[in-house]
Amino acid sequence: MSSILLTQSGGSILGPIAKAIGVIINFIYVALSNTFGIENVGFTIIIFTIVVYMILFPFTYKQQKFSRLNMKMSPELKAVQKKYEGKTDQQSRIAMSQETQAIYDKYGVSPTGSCLPMLIQFPILLAVYRVVYNIPAYVSSVKDVYGTVVSDIVSVDGYDKVIKNIVSDLNIKRLSLNFDGSEKEAANSVIDAISKFTDSGWNALVDNFPQFSDHINSLHKTVAHFNDFLGLDISYSPFESVKMFMPEGKFVLVIIAILLPIVSGLSQWLSMKLTMATQDDTSMKENPAMQQMKAMNTFMPFFSVILVFTSPIGLGLYWITSAVVRCIQQFFLNKHFDKLNFDEIIEKNRDKAEAKQAKRAGYVKEAISQNGKLSTKNVNSSNASNEEALKEAESLKANAKKGSLTSKANLVKDFNNRNNN
Repeated sequence: MSSILLTQSGGSILGPIAKAIGVIINFIYVALSNTFGIENVGFTIIIFTIVVYMILFPFTYKQQKFSRLNMKMSPELKAVQKKYEGKTDQQSRIAMSQETQAIYDKYGVSPTGSCLPMLIQFPILLAVYRVVYNIPAYVSSVKDVYGTVVSDIVSVDGYDKVIKNIVSDLNIKRLSLNFDGSEKEAANSVIDAISKFTDSGWNALVDNFPQFSDHINSLHKTVAHFNDFLGLDISYSPFESVKMFMPEGKFVLVIIAILLPIVSGLSQWLSMKLTMATQDDTSMKENPAMQQMKAMNTFMPFFSVILVFTSPIGLGLYWITSAVVRCIQQFFLNKHFDKLNFDEIIEKNRDKAEAKQAKRAGYVKEAISQNGKLSTKNVNSSNASNEEALKEAESLKANAKKGSLTSKANLVKDFNNRNNN
């Protein structure tokens, strides 16, 4: 059983992201409440998702532009790969890397440009899961509504056993209760448990704490209101909702719960179809990366159905809204890129690439020149020193005193020179 506490989940990466998402969702929730009188977490998640994708749009634009340019430069990249096929020596690998980078410079794109949006979105998705499963832990405006009832319950002796029994009877999992710590931890555990209660759980709470029935019933209505989405509680998965409502004969809610993952799969399929519409058949057949993407596009709709069916509905809302927003963005991006003259863009990028290469060559030439000047300077300095040493030796020779060792050495040197001549 996994432990997910009301006290916010830790982690050096997802922890801070989840806290930041909680702050943003709380801000949107309060803004909707104050401006339009809407107090609904599901609707807040939808607005939050739209805001996230508006912020990420510049990265999406670059990714789509890269995709279009990739079709243009794919033949050149393939030619470089073929040129160095089977060559594993270091010099060939370096040359291949340089020529590949030159092509990317020529087209003005980055090899990692298409990966960045996914790298950003994935941790957000995981953090959203944490927030959705523990809304009161991250959205302070939601947590505050539990305050009165929690204070009432914890004032009763043996409250912890009552809460544990209700949790056990409801078979609530992914929950860890801590009533042995501080008062704050105990209160958090009560909120964590109550936030997962179904109608039967709330009824059991009233039965065990009848003296607080008015406060409990009022809180139940409030929680049901802000967690409600088309009659479903966003903290439960469609799968759990079907199991709850099927025995009660609430078939409309069962149908809605089943439709959510189906809508998720269809929206994901449409998003992928619009994305792949930008690729021509030739690039799809010749580019292995495109073949992998095509296989992924076939798999993702099925993955979406399973993900949304087994995850909290709040996370499903984020996933479905994401796909819908991507569809809208992709539709208009396709219209935009169809009007662009990519040959002109490539020509401008080519000029920039040539200027960049010339600048690099200039740096290399300047470095070589500086090294040459330094070497010449050292040589000239060395020659000058040698000449000065010779002049000094001649001066000492000419000014040597008679009878000194220097004068005697000079006489011996002169005698040897005459005999050699």
